[in-house]
Amino acid sequence: MGIPSVTTNLSGFGCFIAQHVADPATYGIYIVDRRFKSADESIQQLANYMFEFCSQTRRQRIIQRNRTERLSDLLDWQTLGQYYRTARRRALETTHPEYYSSKRRGSGSATPTSSTPGFRYPRPLSEPPSRPPSEIGDDEDEEQQ
Repeated sequence: MGIPSVTTNLSGFGCFIAQHVADPATYGIYIVDRRFKSADESIQQLANYMFEFCSQTRRQRIIQRNRTERLSDLLDWQTLGQYYRTARRRALETTHPEYYSSKRRGSGSATPTSSTPGFRYPRPLSEPPSRPPSEIGDDEDEEQQ
């Protein structure tokens, strides 16, 4: 859909994006570090992400929206569903090993043998979505040129 998002590295979505997308912020997905930073540091990081986004020009927001839209194939349920089913199966095997061990003895393997393919989206080839705050000027100046 092309909507920039904020998530954390404590959520499944945030971990998935961090693992499969190089430099997710350039695609409009901002991951707040909640795992390795204190609450105050995480709040500051979120505030910085929001300030940077609000400081972007209209053109920069459009570019970022288009980049976010490029991830739609990766974020389609056909792809995410594979990872969801694998994660669910592993969680159930961990929490209920007696169920899965009896399944393996009785009817072969209770788990599918196919593994989900590993991949990683590269950084976009175009320019970064925003300039450093020191270089940001008025939107009116850019629109007049």
